[in-house]
Parts: sequence; C-alpha cells; structure tokens
Amino acid sequence: MRCKFAETLSAADAQAEVRRYQAWNLGAIDHDTVEAAWAIESRCQLPYWDALMLAAASGQGCSALLTEDLPHEQLIDGVRILNPFVVGPEWLDAPPVAPPE
Repeated sequence: MRCKFAETLSAADAQAEVRRYQAWNLGAIDHDTVEAAWAIESRCQLPYWDALMLAAASGQGCSALLTEDLPHEQLIDGVRILNPFVVGPEWLDAPPVAPPE
C-alpha cells in the first residue's frame, strides 16, 4: 500500500532537512562501540540493543539518553537514562546524578 503525502517538499527544502540531520554528527557503530555494548550487556544484564544504545551514547559524549525502556535516572557509563514521559526540558538544568559509591 502506498501513502501520498499532503504536501511535497521542494528539492531545496528536502536538502535543508537533510543538512539539519547531518549536523548531529552521528557516530559509527565500530569495533569499540560493540565491545563497550557487550561489556554493558554483561555488567548491567541488559538486552544487547539497549546496551548498544548506551555504548553509542557514551562514545559520543552524551550526558543523557531519553528512553522509556530503561530505568529512569539510572546512570550507566556516564550516561543518565531519562524517561521522556516523566521529565520535561527542565532536566537540562539539573545536575547529573552521582554514581553510587
């Protein structure tokens, strides 16, 4: 089944949208990321795909990961897990959660 869009984008508008996403500087899933994911998977008893998201976020220097699939406010490898249905944009001003000692 095909779906038609109500509006079409001009080539210039489509290129502008692609350029917006290119600014995100997405990282590649490389050997180090996969190794880090396996370590997180084992250490935290997480499914591989969740561990891979955390490893990629950590490798890119992200301070937070928005997901409803992992425990809210948990800190794993420097990445703070936040449920976007629990917090709003004010979390940007909140200090990071300290790891347990």
